[in-house]
Amino acid sequence: MEIIAGTYNGWLILFSFAVAVVSSYTVVTLIGRLGYRKDQLRIFTSAFMNSIGLWAVHYIALTAYGLPLPADQLFPFFFLSVTISFCTSYAAMSLFSGSSPGQDNLIAGSLLIGSGIMAIPFIGMQALRVYTEVEYDPLWIGFAWLLASVDAYSSVWLAYRLRRHGFVWRIACSFLMGIGIIGVHFTFIYGTTFRSTMPGMESWSISVNQLFASAVGMAALFILGICVMMVLVNQRLREAEQKFSSLFENSPDLVLFIDMEGCIVRSNPKASEIAGYDRSELTGRKLIEFISPEERKQAQESFIKAMSGQGHELEIGVVAKSGKRVELWVSSIPMIFDGIREGICVIAKNITADKKMKEELKRLTERHELILNTMVDGVYGLDMDRRTVFWNKAAEAMTGFAAEELIGRKAHGYVHHSYPDGSPYEEDDCPVYSVLDDPRTHTISEDMLWRKDGTSFFVEYTVSPIMGSSSDSAAAVVTFRDITERKRHENALLQSEAQYRTLVENLPDALIVVKEDKSVYANDTAVRMLGGSRKEDVLRRTVFEKVSPECMELDRLIQAPECEEQLPLQSSEHRFKRPDGQMRDIDIITFSAWYEGSPARYMLMRDVTELKQARELIQRSEKLAVAGELAAGIAHEIRNPLTAIKGFIQLMKERISPSYYEVIQSEISRIELITGELLMLSRPQAILYQPRNMAVLLDHVATLLETQAIMCNVVIVRRYNTASLNVSCDENQVKQVFINLVKNAIEAMPEGGTVTLEARMEADELLIAVRDEGIGIPEDKLGKLGQPFYTTKDKGTGLGLMISMNIIEHHEGRVRVYSQVGKGTEFQVLLPVVRPPETAAEHGFPLN
Repeated sequence: MEIIAGTYNGWLILFSFAVAVVSSYTVVTLIGRLGYRKDQLRIFTSAFMNSIGLWAVHYIALTAYGLPLPADQLFPFFFLSVTISFCTSYAAMSLFSGSSPGQDNLIAGSLLIGSGIMAIPFIGMQALRVYTEVEYDPLWIGFAWLLASVDAYSSVWLAYRLRRHGFVWRIACSFLMGIGIIGVHFTFIYGTTFRSTMPGMESWSISVNQLFASAVGMAALFILGICVMMVLVNQRLREAEQKFSSLFENSPDLVLFIDMEGCIVRSNPKASEIAGYDRSELTGRKLIEFISPEERKQAQESFIKAMSGQGHELEIGVVAKSGKRVELWVSSIPMIFDGIREGICVIAKNITADKKMKEELKRLTERHELILNTMVDGVYGLDMDRRTVFWNKAAEAMTGFAAEELIGRKAHGYVHHSYPDGSPYEEDDCPVYSVLDDPRTHTISEDMLWRKDGTSFFVEYTVSPIMGSSSDSAAAVVTFRDITERKRHENALLQSEAQYRTLVENLPDALIVVKEDKSVYANDTAVRMLGGSRKEDVLRRTVFEKVSPECMELDRLIQAPECEEQLPLQSSEHRFKRPDGQMRDIDIITFSAWYEGSPARYMLMRDVTELKQARELIQRSEKLAVAGELAAGIAHEIRNPLTAIKGFIQLMKERISPSYYEVIQSEISRIELITGELLMLSRPQAILYQPRNMAVLLDHVATLLETQAIMCNVVIVRRYNTASLNVSCDENQVKQVFINLVKNAIEAMPEGGTVTLEARMEADELLIAVRDEGIGIPEDKLGKLGQPFYTTKDKGTGLGLMISMNIIEHHEGRVRVYSQVGKGTEFQVLLPVVRPPETAAEHGFPLN
């Protein structure tokens, strides 16, 4: 079969392109309107215009294509193509409606429009009755459909993006869509092939009747569309009227329509409610009749201004039907239609209650200002921009700045600009402004403000936020007080307290304060007295942890329950063993007083250990004096008959056995020695102080007693090896002391043992120790050693140790005794050391 080729009519092609552009412009404009809100009328109109335009373009373009074949049209297919195009266009416009259709909606809508564009030429071909076979190239037909979809997407996308850029851009979008529509049609025709099925072909022709019928059909469709649109427009007008009537009738404000003569044409229910008149009573009356007489002139001027086309607002009073005055805030709006002024619309708000509230607020403000200005504290407020909104009289008096100088300005740069040392105080560091970011009450106990004359003063202030404040009201309130005088008194009080504390800390007596069975204060003397290293040892009673049970009276006294009644002074004496092992006698005076605002028990303690020792020493001296007097009497009474006995024994020497004579003579000599010792107690002895080497003296003592030691199975060990053991002493008396001590050590070891003589330097003193391994002396008897006639031996007189201690005291020395039962006793003699003369080495003192 032969392929048939057609020809185009150029004028019809241009006409079809013009129809496509005009139709596209209408659609693009309507699509731009769809972007604001979903409107069924605009959707319907857009779909209708798009479908009619597409059909018209195809119909004209198809008419412009001439084939040498007889042809006719089937009108059912004609209506079918328009219907399908309208349905796809309506669905696409529904997807495009809304403020911002998504990408998915744009793509789906574009595919629907593309399908509608392709449906018209395809169905149009089916409407032709020609004696040919029609073949379609799938590649070109698919390309035509893709071109239609891309053209629809591009046009719609540009219509949304450029809908606010004016008609020039809409024309550009219309040309783009028109070119796409024509391109789709010719692409479709290019992909369509006609093959002849009969000989003797005639040229393609459509009769005039057919054209007229087509035109009538198109006109009918346009008329139908216009009718539908008119119905929709009328419906929209009724909706608009109903919405307007609803707004008018239900407005919370008074609304009146006034004609050019000043008469009320229409009023809403709120007007009747405010004025007290029925709506029929208001209609036709002049508005000026309801205005308060004293304000009618102002109302007349306002009416004239509104009639001239100048809308404005004013506050005015009207008289209600009840005769009550009602305050209104009136807005006058000119009503202009087609450039002709028809009257004015009056919208009024009842502000009677607001005005009363403002008057009440003004009255309260004046009262608050009066209160603020009578306060003795400085008070000022600041807004969210840190500007001062009020400044009371007290603040003016304190700072020297008047309210007019600071209101509307930031007070920081005037009164808080520097630290006390004069360095700049940055605004962002100011605690006053921190409350604007942290809405909590801030209290500053001490700060400094500056006066106008450059002087400063100390203040305490409180910054309180005001929640929900507006921009022109106070966001925070600052209340400050001058504390310069109070600070001066506080400094004086602190100074007095410091002096008092220094006095208490340096008291010679210890002070402990007890509250609620707990030690809350102890001075430094208490720490030293009780043997602690810091105050916490006393407050936490650490010093009592290792105390023996018999010395816990002091700790129990501290923990004794308090008495609510005021107790008189009470004195008691306790024995306390310190952590270092020293036993101390403490006299305690307790009394009640206040401490830090509540009752407490004060304990004033004095160490009386040395005082008791002094008393014992006095008693001991008194005993020694008595013993001396007694010894002098005894020695005097014995010495006279002893002289006579000694003389007669010498006369009888020849008649007495020599062995007896030696015994009698030895005992008489012993009696003389005893009487000599007694006389030493009775009167001071002349002491001849000379430098002596104690090593030599101790060697003499050891040599003298070595025979007695051997007889008692005792070994004397000497431990000293230094040439600086020189003391200033009476050699015979000191030798007598160590003879007594060594003899006592030997007699303390009946089973034998070792006596150690040790000499060493201890500070500026020479320590000579005599140590035995005997039975020891009980602790309760150590304090009695040295007392007259007190001895631990069965045959002792109790005078030897007493005389020895007396000798050491006269040499400005000391005697210390350490003993442990079952292990032995150690006597320590401490004597002041002197350097030997340069010639001492020439005398050849023997050193062991």
